[in-house]
Amino acid sequence: MPRYGFNFQWLLGWEPGRKPAVANGRALDFMAHYGFDFVRIPTDYRFWTRDFDYLHPDETVFAVIDSYLAGHVQSQKWLF
Repeated sequence: MPRYGFNFQWLLGWEPGRKPAVANGRALDFMAHYGFDFVRIPTDYRFWTRDFDYLHPDETVFAVIDSYLAGHVQSQKWLF
């Protein structure tokens, strides 16, 4: 079965001091309305690492990723 969706770049393009972007609910609603069935969120590891310390990630960024999923899964518009 073919699947159709979009790549959202909310966690791509890190720059010093830049925070992860907030999910665009309108874009997700558009996708659900028109039958698109997946979202890919490419990420830049520098959002959750500091000074190349890969063993101690910034857990607050993972909470942001969770928030991308939580709002729309709760509304039953998306199944990830």
